[in-house]
Amino acid sequence: MLERAVNKTLLTVSSFFADLLYAEAYSRKNGKMQNLSAELKIIFIFLAVSAVVLLKNPFFSAALFLLSLLLVYSSKIPIKDHIKRCAPIPAFSFVVYIPLAVENAMLGVEFFLRILASVSFLLLLISTTKIEDIVKAMEKFGMPKKFAGIVVITYRYSSLFVRELVKLAIARRCRVVKNDYKFVYRTQISALGTLYIRALERGERVYLAMKARGYGACCRGKER
Repeated sequence: MLERAVNKTLLTVSSFFADLLYAEAYSRKNGKMQNLSAELKIIFIFLAVSAVVLLKNPFFSAALFLLSLLLVYSSKIPIKDHIKRCAPIPAFSFVVYIPLAVENAMLGVEFFLRILASVSFLLLLISTTKIEDIVKAMEKFGMPKKFAGIVVITYRYSSLFVRELVKLAIARRCRVVKNDYKFVYRTQISALGTLYIRALERGERVYLAMKARGYGACCRGKER
């Protein structure tokens, strides 16, 4: 029972991050938000999230959340998939807004709606804009080029990390038959160690490949 719960948790977490990373596929569709430039979308999303955070009104937050769903629909993104990707993050904040709701129901609802609306707008930006376009737009707004490069590499590397996590979870599910607590904890530590070693090895290979292609020399040449 414990082993099954652990495997299900691993697969659920990995599938959530996989859906979040692969939401960029919607950026290739011909929708309303996709036809806007990355700069305009970033400014709009920044203003919308700032309004949600600064204007502490649950009705205003709910209205902005509905606006985000309208934009999701006009961008040819399935609303069901969008809500499915939005839901886990507000759910993680459950432990925070439940005590608020006990003391003040309206305050708890307001906190939940603010998180939901903010996450919805940010996910809308990720879903309708390629990460390269977002980074280029942020460079125009003053982001250092080296930091932009780190962001792109981290984003692309995260998808590989998620795939490794899924492989480990499926492999453990196929091979492990015991349900002993000590055995489960031992296998969990072993799986985390394996994932850590794979991440280090892959990171080393990526770094050597970048050096072999002149990444550092290219950056120094641009700086000159």
